[in-house]
Amino acid sequence: MATTEKIRVYELIDVSSLVKNEELIRGVFFEILKVPQLRTGYEFSISPISGWINFANNNELYSTFRLKSLLPNDPKDAERHALNFIKHVNHFFADNTKFAKSGLPIPFPSVYLVDSTLIFQKNGYPNLDHWLVRFGMKLGTGTTSSEVYGAALEIRIGNNSNKDFSQIIGFSLRWTPLKRSFPDDQIPFVDDHQEEEVTHHNEHEEEELLIMYKLPGESIPQNFLAPYYVSPKGHHLEFTPAVKLYAITARIFEVNKETGKDLYPDVKGGSGDFIYEWAYWIQGDFNATVTTVDGDFVSLPIGVYNVALNIIDRKTAVFTQTQSTVYSLGSEELRYKPFFEEIIKGCMHPLATNYKPMANADDENDPCDFPALPSS
Repeated sequence: MATTEKIRVYELIDVSSLVKNEELIRGVFFEILKVPQLRTGYEFSISPISGWINFANNNELYSTFRLKSLLPNDPKDAERHALNFIKHVNHFFADNTKFAKSGLPIPFPSVYLVDSTLIFQKNGYPNLDHWLVRFGMKLGTGTTSSEVYGAALEIRIGNNSNKDFSQIIGFSLRWTPLKRSFPDDQIPFVDDHQEEEVTHHNEHEEEELLIMYKLPGESIPQNFLAPYYVSPKGHHLEFTPAVKLYAITARIFEVNKETGKDLYPDVKGGSGDFIYEWAYWIQGDFNATVTTVDGDFVSLPIGVYNVALNIIDRKTAVFTQTQSTVYSLGSEELRYKPFFEEIIKGCMHPLATNYKPMANADDENDPCDFPALPSS
């Protein structure tokens, strides 16, 4: 995307309107997919948090009786079937009178083909089972379009002997429909690792920054799709807000102390006027009590915890969530952190008689004392 003074932000629809009309949406899809009235073995769901839609025909998925001759011939043939299905679904919903009265957008957004069409087979059986065709989403048009990270449409195609769309035996739509768009001020990219990477600066200074929109997981609520600068960091992508108000990133900052750890939010972007909601529970204990705390920080006792932090911008209603596993080891942790701010002097050699495990600096007044060798 070319650098401009303004970048568009997209407000998402209220997911409750999808859930409220789930029976209507399911009915239209089932009519398209020729689902029998009994519906045994068919699954359809709309996530009450994200609005993602999932469909599965469990009577056909991983069937032991699939004949290879009834499947699409190759990836291109499977992709053609999937594209025809998308087109047909959107036309069918647009022409449905009851759905039109709901005021909801048609289910499938504009998509592009991802180069990873796959074929599956049931474990232990030689017959091929179905094709999986993947699509991604973009926002904007032409040279100013940007990918939506985390958004996808996956379509599973089985028996293609029918002329209708009953050969679609599953699909997963990871997408929340859009309500409107509006501009936000673009902000310059700031690399937190500039000092570490100064030697590589000349290699990358001419590269145009990649901008993507980001859609979180199925169980994380979101009100807006905002743009972020994206840069690779090892095996991961790092997201940095590209607009002033509606893009927020967060991480949990840990501070050691004798009795455990204090955790603080480290937030970039947004208005700065935030609500912080913490939750933590003991890792690995499925019956553990979840402790919730509101405020600028939370103190953890000694232990290993899963921690979730919700951040809500009071001015814009932007929501984001970050999670982390925290090892709150208390004073014992200092043994493994010689760079800790507190200087503890003493003998650091483990074979010495006066070895001091907590020491992180030599003590000139108390040098290491080693056992005397036996006399010959």
